[in-house]
Amino acid sequence: MRWQIRNGRTVSGLHDKWILALHPATPCYNPRVLAKGGDVRVADFSCPGEGRWSDAKLVQWFHPNTCRAIKVIPLPCQDIEDKLVWHDTCDGIFTVKSAYHLTVLLTSDRVDGYRRLAGSIDKGGSHCGIPPFLLN
Repeated sequence: MRWQIRNGRTVSGLHDKWILALHPATPCYNPRVLAKGGDVRVADFSCPGEGRWSDAKLVQWFHPNTCRAIKVIPLPCQDIEDKLVWHDTCDGIFTVKSAYHLTVLLTSDRVDGYRRLAGSIDKGGSHCGIPPFLLN
């Protein structure tokens, strides 16, 4: 799940997953600003009612790459509540099918990693917790 930004008042600018172009979707901050503490809302980085981001605020808080990733997020001019969406479908709606496809993808990546690791282990050595069926 991630946040779809609309008015930005619900979403923590520091702790929530809201920047789609970043992996994970949490931003990289300016450490001097972050050291001051506190929390900010995503709305604090926008120009209220204008449907655009505040360049001055973004540059103050974020790394330039993070600023570029934020600027591609569209902001509506209307006051619409933020919305949690399922990241792994085009429409943002969770389905069992999308969960299944995500599980298959994650499992296949893990199995491939185990197989690569198993290929590098000496036959007489430890199997490091690798499931036996993957060592054959």
